[in-house]
Amino acid sequence: MTARTLLFVALSSAVAHADPTPAPAPAAAPAPAPADPDEQRRLNNQVETFDWKTRPKPRDPTTERPRGLFVGANLAYAARGKLEVGTDRMTGTADFPAAYAAELQVGYRFFRFLSVALAPQMFFNLQPQDEPPARELDVFVQTTGHLLLSRRWDFDVFLAPGYSVLYAPEGANATGLALRWGGGPMYHLSSHLSVAVELSHQMGFQDTERNSDTVDMSTSFVSLLAGIRLRQ
Repeated sequence: MTARTLLFVALSSAVAHADPTPAPAPAAAPAPAPADPDEQRRLNNQVETFDWKTRPKPRDPTTERPRGLFVGANLAYAARGKLEVGTDRMTGTADFPAAYAAELQVGYRFFRFLSVALAPQMFFNLQPQDEPPARELDVFVQTTGHLLLSRRWDFDVFLAPGYSVLYAPEGANATGLALRWGGGPMYHLSSHLSVAVELSHQMGFQDTERNSDTVDMSTSFVSLLAGIRLRQ
């Protein structure tokens, strides 16, 4: 058998044994199972509400200074006190070496920066030189502005018109208008309790009748006050 015949036989055998069916394509990867609808909705909501900005810290309740009723008490020391007396025929001035006062407050804080209170106050030991001591009762309507300095610190400024009664040890009592103003820091120990220190200047404009004459009196005090405030 010739070489040509052998080559023909080999090719014929290879064609006979070849598989005419093409090789199958590789199987495609299975489609991912659909996500749970509730889980997908939760993830979508998280993406929609996510804030890329730095979120502010929650406010401390103490910083809020909520509106509401408060009560308070002060003790005062008047480092400087003066009484001026005048009639149609004479005038005079007397100094008080030291005077003390006690005060109550009942008020309402309408805003973070504003409160109004009724503040009755009694001064004791109004004793010029060797004279018998006198007392002075003042009732103020005090409006206070609050400047928030930090989480626990305020600085308060107040103005308080009022009415004054000077109880003289001898003779008729003197009555008239009064006015005080001042300010100082306040520290909040908690959302319900605060302490305050204030410097106050107050003046009274009283008059009375004595021996058929009108006697004009003017009192003046520079006081250092320390007290507490209780809130709801």
